[in-house]
This record gives sequence, structure tokens and C-alpha cells, in this order.
Amino acid sequence: MNLPALVIVLVVCLLAAWAVICGLGAVVLAQKKGHDGATVVMAGCAAAGAALVIGCALLGVIADMA
Repeated sequence: MNLPALVIVLVVCLLAAWAVICGLGAVVLAQKKGHDGATVVMAGCAAAGAALVIGCALLGVIADMA
């Protein structure tokens, strides 16, 4: 699959933004439930990591289908 560099950069930026949004959402939810600081940070990191793994897997599926 031959994609222009700009498309690849945009997809990577979108994936990173999705991970940040998921991580921040998890942080907000953990804070609303009254968890301490370490738990809030771990929840954010876990959600961001999961978003990256899922996003990369979806990206791989889309690349295989193209």
C-alpha cells in the first residue's frame, strides 16, 4: 500500500489524539469516583495504552484490506 507521507502522518496523529482523549476520559471518570492520585494516573495510562493497541490493530486490518 503506497500512501503519501502526509496521510500516514495524519493517521498517526489521529491515533495519538484518540489515545489522549481516552486517557483523559478515564482520568475524569476515576476522579469523579473519588480515587486517589496513583489510581487516577494508572487508569489514564491503561486507557491510553488500550486505545493505542486497538487503534493499531484496526489500522492493521484496514491496511490488510486495502
